[in-house]
Amino acid sequence: MKEKRYVNAIIGLGLSIFLLGASTIGTVSKSDSKKESLDNTFTSSIKTTHKSLIEKSEEMIVSAQQVKLGAGVNTVYDNMTLEQLAEKIERNLNSTLTGKGYLIASYSLQQGVDPYLALAIMLHETGCAWSCSTLTTVNHNVGGMRGSNGYLYFATIDEGIKAFIDNLSRNYVRYGLTTAETMNSKYAENPNWHVAVNRYIEQIKAS
Repeated sequence: MKEKRYVNAIIGLGLSIFLLGASTIGTVSKSDSKKESLDNTFTSSIKTTHKSLIEKSEEMIVSAQQVKLGAGVNTVYDNMTLEQLAEKIERNLNSTLTGKGYLIASYSLQQGVDPYLALAIMLHETGCAWSCSTLTTVNHNVGGMRGSNGYLYFATIDEGIKAFIDNLSRNYVRYGLTTAETMNSKYAENPNWHVAVNRYIEQIKAS
């Protein structure tokens, strides 16, 4: 829309110079002695106005380019826009998690959680890289989360995803545990848990 206004402004300047020439010609005297003087004045005026028009046009073109460069390029993670990140995450989802790429991307960033790490843990804990486990399809639990009475249940898969990311933010990221290595001892009994999670992270990056 801004670029269109710049183009309209340039057209307006061109129209102004045309009208200037027309009005000047209309005032030319029939006297030959005065006509030469007026012709010189008109020519000088045209050159000055033409130069001004070119300079103004160049300024508008530069401004339009700057607006174009600055518009819509809002990277949020790994040099990607939110939409690009969501598409990348979506490429790694199957089964019950299909279609949840945007939710995972946006909510992870909102809660200060690394989206790749969150997704990698989900894939490892649920098996959703291929076909989700019953813990996910029935309980909507995407992170293997437990309570005092066993595995947690959530009414919808969206609630389960948000609860999982909230858990990472509140109980891990908040305390500086932001990688699979630093989270390992608290999140899982298997000391090699981080190896599997990091393998998923590499797959996500390459997708």
